[in-house]
Amino acid sequence: MKKISKKQRVIAAESNPEKVVGLDLGDRYSHYCMLTASGELMEEGRIQTTAAALPKELKTACEPLLEQIVEMNRGIGEMDRKIDGLDKKYPEISILRTAPGVGPVVAACYVLTLDSAEAMETNRQAGAYLGLRPRQQQSGDSNPQRGIAKAGNTYLRSLLVQSAQYILSRFGPDSELRRWGLKLAASGGKRSKKRAIVAVARKLAVVLLSMWRNRKKFEPFPQSATGQTVAA
Repeated sequence: MKKISKKQRVIAAESNPEKVVGLDLGDRYSHYCMLTASGELMEEGRIQTTAAALPKELKTACEPLLEQIVEMNRGIGEMDRKIDGLDKKYPEISILRTAPGVGPVVAACYVLTLDSAEAMETNRQAGAYLGLRPRQQQSGDSNPQRGIAKAGNTYLRSLLVQSAQYILSRFGPDSELRRWGLKLAASGGKRSKKRAIVAVARKLAVVLLSMWRNRKKFEPFPQSATGQTVAA
């Protein structure tokens, strides 16, 4: 039996006491299976993802769920439009969105959380303000780093961590920030990758505040750009 993927998009329902239905809702086609209460495969197949294409035994169980999905997608689309419209009121959102891994939600949450580009005296304070700076426990000559402080807005901190994960992934565009993070991740140790993600998230918070203050779009290699300007 083919294993149903995309766990977050799987719907399970009981069409009757004897059958359990699993449906993986893809964009055009879906894989479905029907199991007995004991877990034995009764039927499986590949169908178009429309209510009309559902087998008769699946239709009764899945039609109400498909209607809920349609309604949820409609609500998500409306919220997306509202978020996209925020840049008219807050033009700095468009500037922050030029950074890799920073979409409308991350940019809007950053702007609305900090409220002002002058909320902090220096750009470097942004990382500590959002709880992305490692806690330290100094004792004599020993000064080991511990986990991050986790202060500030939890949601924004999680969004920046997700952005950092994208930057360090194979899909992340080349930049000085990405190269710096990959170097940290390759430095060795069991937790080096996790530390690199947090470090990139912290540096991204600093970069975003600098972009906001200076009204400048993201520069993948700012030092190189400066060097070219001087040389010219």
